[in-house]
Amino acid sequence: MKKDDSIVFTPNQLGKIIRILDDKGVNHKKLQSVLESGHFADFAEAIATSDFGKIKRDDFRRLILPHFKANFKVWKSIVIGTPLRTADDFRRDLKNDGYRINGWGNNVLDQKDFTVAKKMHNIDLVVVSVADLYFKEGAIQRDIYARAKEIGLGLCPAEVGPQLRLQYKDQPRGECLWIGMEYIRDSDGYPLVFDVAHNDVGQWLCGHLGEPGHFWAADDLFVFVARK
Repeated sequence: MKKDDSIVFTPNQLGKIIRILDDKGVNHKKLQSVLESGHFADFAEAIATSDFGKIKRDDFRRLILPHFKANFKVWKSIVIGTPLRTADDFRRDLKNDGYRINGWGNNVLDQKDFTVAKKMHNIDLVVVSVADLYFKEGAIQRDIYARAKEIGLGLCPAEVGPQLRLQYKDQPRGECLWIGMEYIRDSDGYPLVFDVAHNDVGQWLCGHLGEPGHFWAADDLFVFVARK
């Protein structure tokens, strides 16, 4: 059987493959190597049952990824909807706690699309690299967000950016976390997302270009909302 993207699987084959992988406890890193190996053709040949209802390999990847959502465990739970309601509230607390904010990050806080939760509540977050989402060569933001949704992760409210900065006091030096959020246009029209970083100068809340076509490297780290 030729190993190429024309390979298709029947629904019965899909079910059996998923059960095999689940039984073997395949985690998301092992699954990535399987996805890249071409061995699904061998699976299909070994457990072929019928020729109806064929599904392409790309569709199979979309179907199988949700079965491994449990591998992305909650990294941190933070509180949103706190008494901090305005841009100046956040600026005050960021300054008082010794955090820095760049020009773009400061600008985003002033935009009408930056809103805060009406009620205080916890939100569970996960951190995943672009490679964790099966893009070993990196990917554009649109595809990263789509893949996150496929495996049950959600985009963060914009408030997560400054709240995470305030509540992540022990961030290791050298780490930069990009907030997986809908971009907010600043006063000059640039589409921006937040990032929370710790470098040699200090700990930062920053704004960064985040249009759907922006390319991110495989080792870039994103914060998303955990699936309930």
